[in-house]
Amino acid sequence: MQADLADRLLPVDLALITEEERQAEEDLWPSWREAHPLILGALLDLVSDVMARLPAVRLERKPRMADFARIIAAVAPALDTEESRAALARYIGRSVDLAAEGLSGSPLAVRIQECITSAFHGTSAELRKQLAPADDSARLAKDWPKDGRAVTTELHRIAPALRKLG
Repeated sequence: MQADLADRLLPVDLALITEEERQAEEDLWPSWREAHPLILGALLDLVSDVMARLPAVRLERKPRMADFARIIAAVAPALDTEESRAALARYIGRSVDLAAEGLSGSPLAVRIQECITSAFHGTSAELRKQLAPADDSARLAKDWPKDGRAVTTELHRIAPALRKLG
């Protein structure tokens, strides 16, 4: 996953519907028709409440998708549940998890996290040489940067996620 995409994702974990809870579509629609007006009304009430609160919302830190984070912050007092109060912290924490996941697909990022423990000063070619496995028989990944220029390109791509992870 590209690090930039990870910053703009809103992951949703869906619970598995057990075999006992599954319904045929023909059984679902009558219940839906009955519940639909109540669900829509509740949703519109929530949107109205959030829109009224939104101008007063100020975030200490503005994560990527700052407007969405403000909406999450406005939902918390509107719903006033423990889950809603923890939503913004969970959203920001989840973006860090996604950044780490995005870096796992980059052999260069993985090697940087394994090998670089203090500030590095040097050229991209020197960094590539330092990160290459010491054992010459070890094969580099197919997408390992071929030269210093490729290292620079990859560093620009993964830098936001590396910064997010500290």
